Amino acid sequence: MNILITGATGFLGRHICQESERQHHQVMCLKHAEIGNSAHLVREFAPDVLVHCAWGGVSAADRNNPQLQKANVEMSEEVFNLYPYRQIIALGSQDEYGVIDGIVGEGHPLSPVSEYAKAKIQLCHYLQQIASTRPLEWQWLRIFNMYGRHQQANWLIPSIVKKCLDGEHAMDTTLGEQQYAYLYAEDFARAVTSIFGSTGKSGIYNISSSTPLPLRDIFLLIRQLTNANIEFRFGAIPYRDNQSMMICGNSEKFAKAFGTFETTPFEKGLSIIINDYKQQQQ
Repeated sequence: MNILITGATGFLGRHICQESERQHHQVMCLKHAEIGNSAHLVREFAPDVLVHCAWGGVSAADRNNPQLQKANVEMSEEVFNLYPYRQIIALGSQDEYGVIDGIVGEGHPLSPVSEYAKAKIQLCHYLQQIASTRPLEWQWLRIFNMYGRHQQANWLIPSIVKKCLDGEHAMDTTLGEQQYAYLYAEDFARAVTSIFGSTGKSGIYNISSSTPLPLRDIFLLIRQLTNANIEFRFGAIPYRDNQSMMICGNSEKFAKAFGTFETTPFEKGLSIIINDYKQQQQ
Protein backbone atom coordinates (compact mmCIF):
# COMPACT_ATOMS: atom_id res chain seq x y z
CA MET A 1 0.00 0.00 0.00
CA ASN A 2 1.04 3.63 -0.46
CA ILE A 3 1.41 5.25 2.96
CA LEU A 4 1.87 9.00 3.51
CA ILE A 5 3.35 9.82 6.92
CA THR A 6 3.65 13.36 8.27
CA GLY A 7 5.97 14.25 11.12
CA ALA A 8 8.31 11.55 9.89
CA THR A 9 11.35 12.91 11.75
CA GLY A 10 9.56 12.96 15.09
CA PHE A 11 9.86 10.23 17.70
CA LEU A 12 6.72 8.26 16.85
CA GLY A 13 6.59 9.16 13.16
CA ARG A 14 10.08 7.79 12.69
CA HIS A 15 9.13 4.44 14.19
CA ILE A 16 5.99 4.22 12.06
CA CYS A 17 8.06 4.93 8.93
CA GLN A 18 10.56 2.22 9.78
CA GLU A 19 7.89 -0.36 10.53
CA SER A 20 5.92 0.51 7.37
CA GLU A 21 9.03 0.03 5.24
CA ARG A 22 9.85 -3.20 7.04
CA GLN A 23 6.43 -4.47 5.98
CA HIS A 24 7.23 -3.46 2.37
CA HIS A 25 4.71 -0.65 2.08
CA GLN A 26 5.56 2.23 -0.24
CA VAL A 27 6.18 5.18 2.06
CA MET A 28 6.24 8.93 1.46
CA CYS A 29 7.39 10.99 4.43
CA LEU A 30 6.68 14.67 4.98
CA LYS A 31 8.27 16.97 7.51
CA HIS A 32 6.07 19.58 9.13
CA ALA A 33 7.75 22.37 7.18
CA GLU A 34 7.27 20.63 3.82
CA ILE A 35 3.53 20.15 3.95
CA GLY A 36 2.42 23.43 2.39
CA ASN A 37 4.47 22.89 -0.80
CA SER A 38 3.86 19.19 -1.32
CA ALA A 39 0.35 18.92 -2.81
CA HIS A 40 1.58 17.95 -6.28
CA LEU A 41 3.96 15.34 -4.86
CA VAL A 42 1.18 13.83 -2.78
CA ARG A 43 -1.11 13.60 -5.82
CA GLU A 44 1.63 11.86 -7.79
CA PHE A 45 2.26 9.40 -4.96
CA ALA A 46 -1.50 8.69 -4.62
CA PRO A 47 -1.48 7.51 -1.00
CA ASP A 48 -4.01 4.97 0.18
CA VAL A 49 -3.44 5.85 3.84
CA LEU A 50 -2.47 9.05 5.62
CA VAL A 51 -0.78 8.65 9.01
CA HIS A 52 -0.75 12.12 10.53
CA CYS A 53 1.89 12.54 13.24
CA ALA A 54 3.09 16.10 12.57
CA TRP A 55 2.43 18.48 15.45
CA GLY A 56 4.44 21.40 16.78
CA GLY A 57 4.61 22.48 20.39
CA VAL A 58 4.40 19.19 22.27
CA SER A 59 6.80 20.26 25.00
CA ALA A 60 5.38 21.53 28.27
CA ALA A 61 6.54 25.06 27.50
CA ASP A 62 4.46 25.24 24.30
CA ARG A 63 1.32 23.33 25.21
CA ASN A 64 -0.51 26.47 26.30
CA ASN A 65 0.52 28.60 23.33
CA PRO A 66 -2.85 29.24 21.63
CA GLN A 67 -1.36 30.59 18.39
CA LEU A 68 0.93 27.61 17.98
CA GLN A 69 -1.82 25.09 18.72
CA LYS A 70 -4.23 26.87 16.38
CA ALA A 71 -1.58 26.64 13.65
CA ASN A 72 -1.35 22.89 14.30
CA VAL A 73 -5.07 22.48 13.66
CA GLU A 74 -4.93 24.56 10.48
CA MET A 75 -1.94 22.61 9.19
CA SER A 76 -3.65 19.32 9.98
CA GLU A 77 -6.86 20.30 8.20
CA GLU A 78 -4.75 21.20 5.16
CA VAL A 79 -3.11 17.77 5.22
CA PHE A 80 -6.46 16.00 5.54
CA ASN A 81 -7.62 17.75 2.37
CA LEU A 82 -4.50 17.31 0.25
CA TYR A 83 -5.80 14.11 -1.32
CA PRO A 84 -8.90 11.86 -1.23
CA TYR A 85 -7.29 9.21 0.99
CA ARG A 86 -9.13 5.98 1.60
CA GLN A 87 -8.01 6.02 5.25
CA ILE A 88 -6.73 8.60 7.73
CA ILE A 89 -4.98 7.59 10.95
CA ALA A 90 -4.24 10.55 13.23
CA LEU A 91 -2.52 10.78 16.60
CA GLY A 92 -4.50 12.19 19.50
CA SER A 93 -3.39 12.34 23.12
CA GLN A 94 -4.20 11.18 26.64
CA ASP A 95 -4.29 14.91 27.45
CA GLU A 96 -7.73 15.05 25.87
CA TYR A 97 -9.03 13.39 29.05
CA GLY A 98 -7.45 16.07 31.24
CA VAL A 99 -6.16 15.19 34.70
CA ILE A 100 -6.68 11.45 35.13
CA ASP A 101 -5.99 9.17 38.06
CA GLY A 102 -6.62 5.62 36.96
CA ILE A 103 -7.25 3.42 33.94
CA VAL A 104 -9.44 5.26 31.44
CA GLY A 105 -11.40 4.02 28.45
CA GLU A 106 -12.55 5.90 25.39
CA GLY A 107 -15.86 6.72 27.09
CA HIS A 108 -14.14 8.67 29.86
CA PRO A 109 -15.28 12.34 29.87
CA LEU A 110 -13.05 14.78 28.03
CA SER A 111 -11.76 17.55 30.26
CA PRO A 112 -8.87 19.25 28.44
CA VAL A 113 -6.66 21.54 30.49
CA SER A 114 -4.07 22.69 27.93
CA GLU A 115 -4.47 24.45 24.60
CA TYR A 116 -2.69 21.43 23.12
CA ALA A 117 -5.43 19.09 24.33
CA LYS A 118 -8.19 21.42 23.15
CA ALA A 119 -6.60 21.57 19.70
CA LYS A 120 -6.40 17.78 19.51
CA ILE A 121 -10.10 17.49 20.36
CA GLN A 122 -10.95 20.12 17.76
CA LEU A 123 -9.05 18.20 15.10
CA CYS A 124 -10.73 14.91 16.08
CA HIS A 125 -14.12 16.57 15.58
CA TYR A 126 -12.99 17.88 12.19
CA LEU A 127 -11.87 14.40 11.13
CA GLN A 128 -15.26 12.98 12.04
CA GLN A 129 -16.93 15.81 10.14
CA ILE A 130 -15.11 15.20 6.87
CA ALA A 131 -15.64 11.45 7.24
CA SER A 132 -19.38 12.12 7.25
CA THR A 133 -19.16 13.80 3.85
CA ARG A 134 -17.11 11.25 1.87
CA PRO A 135 -16.11 7.58 1.93
CA LEU A 136 -13.35 7.50 4.50
CA GLU A 137 -12.07 4.99 7.02
CA TRP A 138 -10.59 6.83 9.99
CA GLN A 139 -8.94 6.11 13.32
CA TRP A 140 -8.14 8.66 16.01
CA LEU A 141 -5.51 7.19 18.34
CA ARG A 142 -5.28 8.62 21.84
CA ILE A 143 -1.66 8.03 22.76
CA PHE A 144 -0.53 7.45 26.34
CA ASN A 145 3.03 7.29 27.70
CA MET A 146 5.62 6.03 25.22
CA TYR A 147 9.33 5.26 25.43
CA GLY A 148 11.87 3.88 23.03
CA ARG A 149 14.85 4.52 20.81
CA HIS A 150 15.34 8.02 19.35
CA GLN A 151 13.22 9.73 22.02
CA GLN A 152 14.46 13.20 22.89
CA ALA A 153 16.62 13.34 25.99
CA ASN A 154 14.33 15.77 27.83
CA TRP A 155 11.60 13.12 28.22
CA LEU A 156 11.53 11.22 31.48
CA ILE A 157 12.96 7.79 30.73
CA PRO A 158 15.82 8.91 28.43
CA SER A 159 16.68 11.70 30.86
CA ILE A 160 17.08 9.18 33.70
CA VAL A 161 19.12 6.84 31.49
CA LYS A 162 21.39 9.75 30.54
CA LYS A 163 21.89 10.82 34.16
CA CYS A 164 22.85 7.29 35.10
CA LEU A 165 25.25 6.78 32.20
CA ASP A 166 26.79 10.23 32.61
CA GLY A 167 27.79 9.36 36.16
CA GLU A 168 25.64 11.87 38.01
CA HIS A 169 25.76 11.32 41.76
CA ALA A 170 22.32 12.43 42.93
CA MET A 171 18.88 13.48 41.71
CA ASP A 172 16.04 15.06 43.65
CA THR A 173 12.65 13.60 42.85
CA THR A 174 9.18 13.05 44.27
CA LEU A 175 8.36 9.96 46.30
CA GLY A 176 7.84 8.23 42.96
CA GLU A 177 4.54 6.60 43.87
CA GLN A 178 2.93 7.71 40.60
CA GLN A 179 2.11 4.72 38.39
CA TYR A 180 2.55 5.29 34.66
CA ALA A 181 2.05 2.74 31.90
CA TYR A 182 4.84 3.03 29.31
CA LEU A 183 4.47 1.42 25.88
CA TYR A 184 7.54 0.61 23.80
CA ALA A 185 7.56 2.71 20.62
CA GLU A 186 8.20 -0.22 18.29
CA ASP A 187 5.13 -2.00 19.69
CA PHE A 188 3.19 1.19 19.04
CA ALA A 189 4.41 1.34 15.44
CA ARG A 190 3.29 -2.24 14.86
CA ALA A 191 -0.10 -1.35 16.29
CA VAL A 192 -0.45 1.53 13.83
CA THR A 193 0.58 -0.54 10.81
CA SER A 194 -1.91 -3.24 11.81
CA ILE A 195 -4.67 -0.72 11.01
CA PHE A 196 -3.62 -0.16 7.40
CA GLY A 197 -6.38 -1.11 4.97
CA SER A 198 -8.99 -1.84 7.63
CA THR A 199 -12.64 -1.28 6.79
CA GLY A 200 -15.67 -0.77 9.00
CA LYS A 201 -13.55 0.00 12.06
CA SER A 202 -13.56 3.79 12.13
CA GLY A 203 -13.46 5.35 15.57
CA ILE A 204 -11.48 6.61 18.54
CA TYR A 205 -9.02 4.20 20.16
CA ASN A 206 -6.71 4.36 23.15
CA ILE A 207 -3.21 2.98 22.73
CA SER A 208 -1.42 2.36 26.01
CA SER A 209 0.60 -0.19 27.86
CA SER A 210 -1.59 -2.25 30.15
CA THR A 211 1.01 -2.35 32.94
CA PRO A 212 1.35 0.79 35.07
CA LEU A 213 4.56 0.87 37.13
CA PRO A 214 5.56 3.17 40.00
CA LEU A 215 8.12 5.75 38.88
CA ARG A 216 10.26 4.78 41.85
CA ASP A 217 10.53 1.23 40.48
CA ILE A 218 11.35 2.54 37.00
CA PHE A 219 14.15 4.76 38.32
CA LEU A 220 15.65 1.94 40.37
CA LEU A 221 15.45 -0.50 37.45
CA ILE A 222 17.29 1.94 35.19
CA ARG A 223 19.95 2.37 37.88
CA GLN A 224 20.32 -1.40 38.13
CA LEU A 225 20.54 -1.94 34.37
CA THR A 226 23.14 0.82 33.96
CA ASN A 227 25.19 -0.23 37.00
CA ALA A 228 25.06 3.38 38.13
CA ASN A 229 25.72 4.74 41.62
CA ILE A 230 23.29 7.66 41.44
CA GLU A 231 21.29 8.42 44.59
CA PHE A 232 17.63 9.14 43.94
CA ARG A 233 16.45 11.46 46.71
CA PHE A 234 12.85 10.28 46.82
CA GLY A 235 10.59 12.81 48.49
CA ALA A 236 12.89 15.79 47.98
CA ILE A 237 10.38 17.32 45.56
CA PRO A 238 6.68 17.63 46.48
CA TYR A 239 3.96 16.44 44.16
CA ARG A 240 2.53 19.21 42.02
CA ASP A 241 -1.07 20.33 42.37
CA ASN A 242 -3.52 17.91 40.72
CA GLN A 243 -0.79 15.29 40.43
CA SER A 244 -2.02 12.22 38.54
CA MET A 245 -1.11 9.16 40.59
CA MET A 246 -1.99 6.71 37.81
CA ILE A 247 -1.95 7.23 34.05
CA CYS A 248 -3.01 4.24 32.00
CA GLY A 249 -5.31 3.76 29.05
CA ASN A 250 -7.66 0.86 28.54
CA SER A 251 -6.79 -0.43 25.05
CA GLU A 252 -9.23 -3.34 24.93
CA LYS A 253 -11.25 -1.69 22.16
CA PHE A 254 -8.16 -1.47 19.95
CA ALA A 255 -7.07 -5.03 20.73
CA LYS A 256 -10.52 -6.37 19.90
CA ALA A 257 -10.59 -4.54 16.57
CA PHE A 258 -6.99 -5.00 15.40
CA GLY A 259 -5.26 -7.48 17.71
CA THR A 260 -2.88 -7.25 20.65
CA PHE A 261 0.25 -5.14 20.24
CA GLU A 262 2.19 -5.01 23.51
CA THR A 263 4.92 -7.62 23.07
CA THR A 264 8.11 -6.02 24.45
CA PRO A 265 8.72 -6.52 28.18
CA PHE A 266 9.57 -3.23 29.87
CA GLU A 267 12.99 -4.37 31.07
CA LYS A 268 13.90 -5.54 27.55
CA GLY A 269 12.88 -2.18 26.09
CA LEU A 270 14.95 -0.33 28.67
CA SER A 271 17.96 -2.51 27.92
CA ILE A 272 17.75 -1.65 24.23
CA ILE A 273 17.62 2.07 24.99
CA ILE A 274 20.54 1.82 27.41
CA ASN A 275 22.68 -0.02 24.86
CA ASP A 276 21.91 2.66 22.29
CA TYR A 277 23.05 5.41 24.65
CA LYS A 278 26.21 3.48 25.47
CA GLN A 279 27.03 3.21 21.77
CA GLN A 280 26.47 6.93 21.32
CA GLN A 281 28.97 7.62 24.11
CA GLN A 282 31.72 5.60 22.40
